[in-house]
This record gives sequence, structure tokens and C-alpha cells, in this order.
Amino acid sequence: MANILGLAEFKRYLRIEHSDEDSTLVEILEEIEGLLSLILKRNVVSEELVEKQTAQGNRTKLFLSHYPIDEEADFEVYDSVNEIVVSSYDYKIDYILGILTHDSEWGTGTNKYEVTYTGGMDIEYNYLTRILPSLKRAVKLWASDTYYHRDPRVLSEKAGDSSVNLEGIAVPRQVAAILALFRRPKF
Repeated sequence: MANILGLAEFKRYLRIEHSDEDSTLVEILEEIEGLLSLILKRNVVSEELVEKQTAQGNRTKLFLSHYPIDEEADFEVYDSVNEIVVSSYDYKIDYILGILTHDSEWGTGTNKYEVTYTGGMDIEYNYLTRILPSLKRAVKLWASDTYYHRDPRVLSEKAGDSSVNLEGIAVPRQVAAILALFRRPKF
């Protein structure tokens, strides 16, 4: 997961000047940023990957998890059942939404296709001006809410270093509203 919000910036936001709780703050940030990826159902930082896909629904579309897709990077769809590379003439790529639309339909079978591509939110043209500031705001709100509402007894199970247990933490409304802007539309 990306380091959306650094420790120093988070401490400034919380107005914390000491370093006594640095390990706790870092753990909270890491956990919140990991949960963001799960909620968004996409990665913030682009990476090259091979993703196994199964055609669902009307079977004309495959939805990639890391989008937008880098148009300049290598892209390949491999049919692992028939052991062939699918011709790029058979499908269209929506690089922004990460959707592959087949001209007729994708064949059936669990994990039938292996798609090799590079994708992630940081590829978007407005990442630095619109997306990153919004994600930072979401992390600040959620992490500060977690920090101020934590149970110190849970945080100090080990002597010295602390560990954060965010099991059952609800997403604050403001954070959910921010993240809703970056989720894939329903089709």
C-alpha cells in the first residue's frame, strides 16, 4: 500500500510533538491505508501484475482490480484453459475503468484468463491535484478517529511496542463520502 500520509504530517495534524507513540501512529496509518484499498477495491500505487479473471454476468466484460490501466505498458490476456494468447482484436480496453469488453463473449471457467498489465490510481492524470489530497484527507480523518477512540488496554499487549487492533472499526461517514468518489461505478 502507498504511503499516502507520512508520520510527520499525521503528527502535525494531531498536534503531537513527542515521539512516545510513533509506533502506534505508524501502525494505525498502515492499517487504515490497507483498509482503504479494500474499500476502494483497487490499489493506489500502480504495479505490474498478473491477475486471474473469470467471466461473470453477461460474460462480455472482465473487470480488472487495478485501474486505470497504463496505456504505455505491456498488456496481454492469456486463456489458460486453451493455452493461447487472446488476440487484442477480440476485445476493447477501457483504460480508465479497467474493463475489458469482448466483441462476442469471454469463455466460461474459473480463473480462465490471466491478464498481465500495469494499473493503479496514481496513473490518473489528476492524481496529484485531486485524488491524493482527497485520500490524505480520508486517512487523516479515519486515522485520527481511530487514534482518539482507541482502547489503551488493547494497544499495550506487549511491553515496549504497541499493536493496533482495528477489528470491528466502522468507517466514519466523512471518510465513506470521500471514498465513494473513487469507487468503480456499478454496471
